[in-house]
Amino acid sequence: MFVAIDIIRGEAVTGLDAHTEGSSPAPQTGSTYRCLFCNEPLTYVADPDDRLFGYFVHDTGKDCLNDGNISAHHRLGQEVVAQTVVNLLPTSHELIQIDLERQIGVQSTFVIADVRVSQPVRLAVEVVYLSAGLDLQRRLQMLFAQGYVGMIIVIANGLMSPRRVNQHLDKVGDIRAGKFDPWTLDIQFGSVVTPDRVNLSSPEWDNVPAYLS
Repeated sequence: MFVAIDIIRGEAVTGLDAHTEGSSPAPQTGSTYRCLFCNEPLTYVADPDDRLFGYFVHDTGKDCLNDGNISAHHRLGQEVVAQTVVNLLPTSHELIQIDLERQIGVQSTFVIADVRVSQPVRLAVEVVYLSAGLDLQRRLQMLFAQGYVGMIIVIANGLMSPRRVNQHLDKVGDIRAGKFDPWTLDIQFGSVVTPDRVNLSSPEWDNVPAYLS
């Protein structure tokens, strides 16, 4: 994993943060680092074979995340979004319930949220990279029906440019997508999408490209 909770500092950090702070080259075990998603202890590896996701390893030896066919830059975006959200929420990390690639809704109508926060707020973040079918209108309908608000983060080197995405989102509401740069790890959050910011019944959805609508 690339991110973890540093329980001594009381915040979420990246493997690069831990490396810059001068952690010993030897693996660091014990109670210093915990997983953002399952709260299990993590071992820090200062010089991992996997340069992106080998900094933090579950002590059990089994990753709690099932990334399937997700690309490295998409997974990186998900983890950095999760880290940033955890640090922004005004509560202790023990009270935050956050997951990657989790279902919202039931039966055949559910959607999968790239980043899902279920406590202390209900927030679903879509990290847009190479997907050609966001199905945003139905996705927002499901999120709102389940009591969630949404957010869109576009990876800068992906299939869709953040600027073009925002031009199309302007047609259906007061929505601005955020942006993540996988090379610098810079992240800019966009709008929190609430029902009052978007018109899900607008005929303008017909003018939104298929990769978004």
